[in-house]
Amino acid sequence: MRRLSIALIGLGYMGRLHLQKLLELRSKRLIEDIYVYDVVDELSQKASKEYGLEKLENLDEIGQHKIDGAIIATPTSTHLEVFKTASKYTRHILLEKPPAKTLGETREIIRLARIRDIKVLVGLIERFNPAIEYILNRLDPPIEEWVEVSGCRTTIPGGRRKDIGVLLDLAIHDLYILSRILDFSRARVWRWGSAAYEPPEYEDIGEILIRGDYYNVRLLASRIHSRKTRRLQIKTGEAIIQIDMVQKTVSIYKHNSMETNRLKGDSLMNEHIHFINVIKGVDTPKASLEDVYNIMRLILDPL
Repeated sequence: MRRLSIALIGLGYMGRLHLQKLLELRSKRLIEDIYVYDVVDELSQKASKEYGLEKLENLDEIGQHKIDGAIIATPTSTHLEVFKTASKYTRHILLEKPPAKTLGETREIIRLARIRDIKVLVGLIERFNPAIEYILNRLDPPIEEWVEVSGCRTTIPGGRRKDIGVLLDLAIHDLYILSRILDFSRARVWRWGSAAYEPPEYEDIGEILIRGDYYNVRLLASRIHSRKTRRLQIKTGEAIIQIDMVQKTVSIYKHNSMETNRLKGDSLMNEHIHFINVIKGVDTPKASLEDVYNIMRLILDPL
């Protein structure tokens, strides 16, 4: 099979991280051509000159090239409009999380993806964290005994101030991970949040509590913290499982034993390799639009 061509749409903070991985993949000859586009033309012009990339003047130019897949890393509020155009020209899209700003816009993306037969991978990078992949394999099949879960996901103030609240920005990762091992279909949900900056409708610190037939979940998310943390603790009758996604460690405490597993790997690179396999048809998206939509409902439309 010929080497692939990828279009990267958006060269902000997350877009630049995606670009680094695409350049690594190109150096490994896993992809061939990288096309870049940003509404700030200077950004795509700079990337094109610095790395020898193809610069797109507009999104409709995707249709003039044999582009196998597109990565959408633009602000959340623009996802729907960008998706409408990109999905006319490529059948594979990696769409950064969350898929859209509202449930209605997300439903429209799901509708378009079905009509146009688009394979969409939602960019939940933590799903590809080696520590998370380890624990999901360890807890397969899902937990069906009483379990207490607590989580903390924080980051320092700065570039994360977006057009969405912190629960949709950060907590969505942990909710998606937990949805792989817990049944949220009949969950009761409570949430609160508070804004530290303008505009006030987007919380910068928030908490979500979820109660089900056999579990309690409590997650804290903040983007005004003094340091970056990414932790989950899962407590069952037999063990306490502590996951540190920054350190990539999984510690399991039982009555008479304790083990710590230190994992290696690059989460974003793992996501890109998975996306390549989706394009090649040897894998299906691990974070689908429909599954992520159900997680968004917990945040935006709690029962």
